[in-house]
Amino acid sequence: MVKIYAIFCLGLSALIYPGFILGYIIVALLFVAAAVAGLLKKFSKFIFMFFVPIFVMLMFIQGLYSPKNVTVLADFGFAQLGLEGTVYALKIVGTLLTFLGSFYLMSTTTYTGKLVAAQDERDTGSPECQERGDQGNHDVQAEGIHTPIRSGGHVLPDRCPGAGDDAGDQGIRD
Repeated sequence: MVKIYAIFCLGLSALIYPGFILGYIIVALLFVAAAVAGLLKKFSKFIFMFFVPIFVMLMFIQGLYSPKNVTVLADFGFAQLGLEGTVYALKIVGTLLTFLGSFYLMSTTTYTGKLVAAQDERDTGSPECQERGDQGNHDVQAEGIHTPIRSGGHVLPDRCPGAGDDAGDQGIRD
C-alpha cells in the first residue's frame, strides 16, 4: 500500500510543482530505484518507448500551436515555436513519465498476492466492515432472499470478507 501512496505522492508533486524540472528529477530517481531493483534495462526501454512519441507529439502541439505562446524561440514559417508552450509540454511529459515510471516499478517489484492481502486487510478495517461486523448480508439471506451479484456467470465478492456473499461462503452454491 505504501507503494501506491508513493505513486500518487510523486506524480501529484510533479504535477503541482510550478516548474517542469521536478518531474525529471523524480524520473532520474526512479532510474536509480530501477537500477537497485535490477530492472534498469527493462525500465529504460519502457520509459524511452513512451518518452519519444509523447515528447514529439506534445512539442508539436503545445510548442508550435499553443495559444499561450508569446515568446518566439524559432520561426518555421508555417508555425512558431513558443517558449510557454514548450515549457508546458515539458511539464506534461515529466508528469506523465513520473506516473508511468512509478506504476511500472510498483507493478514489477510487488508480488500481487501481497498487494491483494494488504488491500483485504485494509478493507476489513474500514468503518463499513466494522459497522457490519460478521453479520454481512446474513439478515437478507435469513429472509429467503438470495440475490448474489453476478458478472459473466461469476459471483462478485463482497467488499468485506466474511460478509455472506463471498464465493467461498456456505450460503451460495452454483
